[in-house]
Amino acid sequence: MDYARIDPVVRLVSVIFRLANLEKLALGSGLSELLSPQVGRTIVWCLRHWAKSYLLPDEKEYDQLSVTLMSVFGTGTDGGKWTLGFLLDKVRTNLSGWSAELQIVEDAAMLLLSLVNNKNRYKILLNCLMFLLCSETCKKFSKMYFFFLLIDLFPQS
Repeated sequence: MDYARIDPVVRLVSVIFRLANLEKLALGSGLSELLSPQVGRTIVWCLRHWAKSYLLPDEKEYDQLSVTLMSVFGTGTDGGKWTLGFLLDKVRTNLSGWSAELQIVEDAAMLLLSLVNNKNRYKILLNCLMFLLCSETCKKFSKMYFFFLLIDLFPQS
């Protein structure tokens, strides 16, 4: 593959996704003691801020948008839908794997809130199996103060 032909911003985002996936795999394998909580927080912070602006954005809110990013992560794209599912799974994995790290759990909740505060993303989330799995994971943590707001967003089973 000729990496020089890939848009540098898309390459940067893919590197962040790979790092997030590596952490997700380690957490899913019960290896959280080998990971840095601060790095975990930084990954989620980066994903949250990126997603707010570039994942399935409401195009009416922007005067200019990157054609490349919109073709990969914009409304109606497979990349946007895949990324949304990936981020939901990241939230779910962080809630389970970092449950003893209150700051990371709160960061994961903030990432989830950033995913549901956009109409385009929320419409897709309602039809996403990962959203239901994430909802169930959040309900397990409902005794924590910041999840009371989230529980109302999820469909009751």
